[in-house]
Amino acid sequence: MATDPVFPKKKSDKNRSGTPALHIGAWGINGNFLKITRDSYVQKPETLEAMDAFLGAFKKYVAPRIRQTLNQHNPEQARTVERCAEHVRRLVNFREALDFNGACLCIAIKQGSSELIHVDFNDHERFLTCVLPVGDAVGAHVFLPQLNQRFAVERGSMFAFKAKRLAHCTSPPTSGERIVLTCFTDYATAKRVENLRKREETNRLLRRSVRSGPKRRQSYRV
Repeated sequence: MATDPVFPKKKSDKNRSGTPALHIGAWGINGNFLKITRDSYVQKPETLEAMDAFLGAFKKYVAPRIRQTLNQHNPEQARTVERCAEHVRRLVNFREALDFNGACLCIAIKQGSSELIHVDFNDHERFLTCVLPVGDAVGAHVFLPQLNQRFAVERGSMFAFKAKRLAHCTSPPTSGERIVLTCFTDYATAKRVENLRKREETNRLLRRSVRSGPKRRQSYRV
């Protein structure tokens, strides 16, 4: 944030909050094919340099923790995200810093709170979204009205939940600056990659069936 990054023209989602977010990584939302987000590369050189340094630390220290959480609580998601990551690595505008080692495809970096109750429609309904505060804010909570529960989420912690199924919002901190990373994989990309895997598996079985051919019935003269 210190390098004054370029935010998208639509600076904020009024259904969530009045503060903008950067989306770094790759996604395939709104019916589009998988692509690197514009926020990931339409930036000043000094912003890109700072971004890549930050993402390098994310890959080293945070991504393994997310992967461990996915493997333990949602192994289907872990496998799908890794398959999606293989496609990301072949995209135009891809660079090494945008490979999150199978933790997620995209990171939303937000300064401030999402104070309006909402659901994340672009997320996969069966996938966990991971929220990680990195600012020095104190006193902020995530509220899940369907469960009537509030959870304190402060720096050093990670909060994982199904953001498409559970409506949520966050309260402003009592002190400090709130900067949050929201790590997710969009539904459209996950669905396309899973459908591709199923087609490839079907074709593999068909090829095996053709190679083996029908079994001939043997007859014996008595």
